[in-house]
Amino acid sequence: MRNILKTLFVSEEYSYEVQNFNLVQMIYFIGLLLLSGVIYICIPNPIYLYYTILMSFILLVSLIDVNRTGEIKKCAIIVSAVTNFLYLPICFYGFGKLICCVPLYFVLGILYTSVLLNGKTGVTLALIETAYMYLIILHIGKNLPDIYTTPLTIIDYIAIIIGILVVGALSVLVIKTRVRQYDNEYNNMQNTHLKVIDAYNSKDIFFANTSHEIRTPLNAIVGTVNLLLDEELDEQVKDNVYNILNSCNALLSITDELMQLSNADTNDMGLIESEYNFADMLLDIINMMSVRLMESGVRLFVEIDNSVPKIMRGDGGKVRQLFINILNNAVKYTKEGRIIFRIRSEYLDDENIKIYSEVEDTGIGIKEESIDTLFSDYKRDDEDIEKRNIEGTGLGLSLCKELVEKMKGSISVTSKYHVGSTFYFDIVQKTVENSFNIANIKDNSNTATIIYENDKESAEAIKKVLSSLSIKSVIVTDRMEFETSVLSKGFYYVFISAERYLENQRFIDRKLENHRTVIISDISHNIQLNKNCYLITRPIHIINAAMAFNNENSAYSREIIQKGGFTCPNTTILVVDDNLTNLEVASGLLKKYDATIVTAISGNECINTIENMHVDIIFLDYMMPEMNGIDTINAVRALDLENAKTVPVVALTANVVSGAKEMFLEAGFCEYISKPIEVDKLEKTLKTFLPREQLRVKI
Repeated sequence: MRNILKTLFVSEEYSYEVQNFNLVQMIYFIGLLLLSGVIYICIPNPIYLYYTILMSFILLVSLIDVNRTGEIKKCAIIVSAVTNFLYLPICFYGFGKLICCVPLYFVLGILYTSVLLNGKTGVTLALIETAYMYLIILHIGKNLPDIYTTPLTIIDYIAIIIGILVVGALSVLVIKTRVRQYDNEYNNMQNTHLKVIDAYNSKDIFFANTSHEIRTPLNAIVGTVNLLLDEELDEQVKDNVYNILNSCNALLSITDELMQLSNADTNDMGLIESEYNFADMLLDIINMMSVRLMESGVRLFVEIDNSVPKIMRGDGGKVRQLFINILNNAVKYTKEGRIIFRIRSEYLDDENIKIYSEVEDTGIGIKEESIDTLFSDYKRDDEDIEKRNIEGTGLGLSLCKELVEKMKGSISVTSKYHVGSTFYFDIVQKTVENSFNIANIKDNSNTATIIYENDKESAEAIKKVLSSLSIKSVIVTDRMEFETSVLSKGFYYVFISAERYLENQRFIDRKLENHRTVIISDISHNIQLNKNCYLITRPIHIINAAMAFNNENSAYSREIIQKGGFTCPNTTILVVDDNLTNLEVASGLLKKYDATIVTAISGNECINTIENMHVDIIFLDYMMPEMNGIDTINAVRALDLENAKTVPVVALTANVVSGAKEMFLEAGFCEYISKPIEVDKLEKTLKTFLPREQLRVKI
């Protein structure tokens, strides 16, 4: 019988709420059976027994209905109201004398209400029932003389004792049942919580491993592409190589979105604040977008207000991802025309600055009815065939909204279908003391400039950029006007497109010996430079324009990396990686600096190398068998060698999960470079951590 009841009413198929209702109903049904015995003994009139049988029937019907529909609240209210407002008052008057037997059952009825009805409904109904019971017993009862004058018999006393025992026992049983239910729910919640944590940890490990597994072969591909681009290639081969690079960057962008998703599902995209170089970040992002747009014919324009600070404090990694996601969205949905990227800033107070950004495109646009749901979780507006054929995860915009809100900002969009869209977003960052503007010219006393571009729109964009740097410039439109302006000797700088440069190269070589010629090229063009020329890649903005005036090498121009830079011939560099292809790629990238490259395929081999020879810097992979990067650096530092305790060690890894950089720096690494290796970051690391006397300027 017990197993049958357990199967019927306490089965695991039912929710905890239904199981609780079933148990309480069964307990009250038993209470009614016992009360019916008391009534049979104490009340001669059998009609009250019929009332009890009817009440038992109502309990059974409600029990069946709840197990069928799950409507606990409705059934509990009906049973509670019928019991406390009708059945028990009728039984009370049926006794015809003032004894506490039935009032005790009133207590059980109110407990029923409190146990089954949670929240305001249960509290309110229990208070009304208590007031009603008080009114019945103490007020209405006083107006019925028989209740006070009828003497009590031995049977009445027995009924009182039975009532006390029954109500007490059932109340304890109900409370214990409810407590047990709460304990079960709590334990199950704890178990579920642990399972969820395990699931999230597994998910994080999965994303981290997936990112690592994707980035490891990509490192080999991108590194090999970088080595190929250092060679003399014909135009067709070069185009194919750049297509590979473009595809790799797109895949890396999707990988970064997946890593952001890893944090987004936990609703815990915590910000890790540190100082970061906003100018370098923008150069990196703009270069990435330029590569993606190489084959599209879409022109990218960048307008950066010079009031934006160069150094800020915040979560630079997430700021970078925000800009990449918004720009990627524009790149994906814009097949012709242009994309304009604008940035300006506003100081909120001495410690906080708001960065305002806009990304305007001439892409497919967004339907008006889709705008309200555009930033919903992982939703992509793919209703028309044009958008279904566009690659992308659909993760970017929902992640952007979360990132922006984390950084106390907002994001919105205006769009006209088949005309284009403009995304507006702003974030709040911390200011850094003594931070310069994002672009500064060391000496603008002799910076008057001639602009000779392919078309008027591009020329006007350059003129606007130079104006923001307080540089006077004029636009010339044809060859004769260009030659006349140059010979007037009123200008020192010439900003000229690569096409115009090739058309006028003989004139420039003869007549512009005392001028500084800045050649404006697409990122894929290969231009041979003379000593007075400087190459700047599109799009032109105040950062790379200022670099041209300051004669600073641009890490984002392939030709500058080839022609300029530095060497470190008296330097020994140790590269440690368990992947032979990655060792070859890293060695190939470093060979251009004329250093001695030594390789090791494990942590143990790294230690043996350091024990037997002097090395100036170590590039150490993290994910290695037996000894990972952190184990290896700890073993290196523990060696009884002076060089081992001071040699710079750079983490070279495909591990890009949130907090990875902080983990490596805390473990003793001096820098962190993610795979695929970017040449500019590699070069910057060498400049930063090698002694100055070991660097030689490349002529």
